[in-house]
Amino acid sequence: MFGWVCLAQSGPSRWPLVSLALGLVGVGTLISERKRAGVLVLLVMTVPFALNLLMGLAGPSRVYAFATPFLVLSVARGVTAVPQLVRRIKPG
Repeated sequence: MFGWVCLAQSGPSRWPLVSLALGLVGVGTLISERKRAGVLVLLVMTVPFALNLLMGLAGPSRVYAFATPFLVLSVARGVTAVPQLVRRIKPG
């Protein structure tokens, strides 16, 4: 078999966990560097989901689709922040 077939059958995808970790790092760095922007992104991403969980109702798909740009923004910030954090911890 081809290598990618074995990789595809090796188990569940780990991209959601990686993107969640990078998103949290991104929001954390946004909050530490630019408090207003980080808090705004955090609130925009969490308030609708928290309200849906509290009410026990799932909203229409557009409720979740609006958060996509903010999620991509936070993941991209996390991707650029990780090398900076590593260089800060271990210079050279």
